[in-house]
Amino acid sequence: MGRVDPKKGLDLLIESFAKIKSKKNYILIISGPIENQSFKKKLDRSIEANNLKNKIFFTGFVGGNNKWNFIKFSEFTVLPSYGENFGVSVVESLSIGKIVILSNKVGLSKTVKKYSCGIIHKLNIKSLSSSIENAINFSKNKKMKLSKASIKCFNQNYNLKLNKSFSDWIRNDK
Repeated sequence: MGRVDPKKGLDLLIESFAKIKSKKNYILIISGPIENQSFKKKLDRSIEANNLKNKIFFTGFVGGNNKWNFIKFSEFTVLPSYGENFGVSVVESLSIGKIVILSNKVGLSKTVKKYSCGIIHKLNIKSLSSSIENAINFSKNKKMKLSKASIKCFNQNYNLKLNKSFSDWIRNDK
């Protein structure tokens, strides 16, 4: 979710997805507007070279209920970014208890690590593919534990209704 951009690490994601042994029952959905057509062509070549044409889909921009349905029905959210200050799609995923997989270059990675609500990977294909493979193979109990931790992370850090210090700051800043 977001924009399809070289900075987002989608080249690493496609190469990593190709190496995952457990991917048989999985598809990868990449959502967001594509502004850089030469980058999209590079991704398409990688998809074709890795024989993933029926496993990876680009949706373009997705918003509203469609966006929330994509998040809701996904197993996890992956942001393998080369550098990201925040990551709105990650916070949206945390809000409904999704497991997140982030590179260590995403600003939220420290918070995700603190709450044990996802997997932080190094910025390389081997680490990312291993992280996704691990998430796919988590037990039902492990997935439930991470889901609860995701919601706790969201509520304690990003839920404006529950985060009194932030709410107080907004009220006092008027």
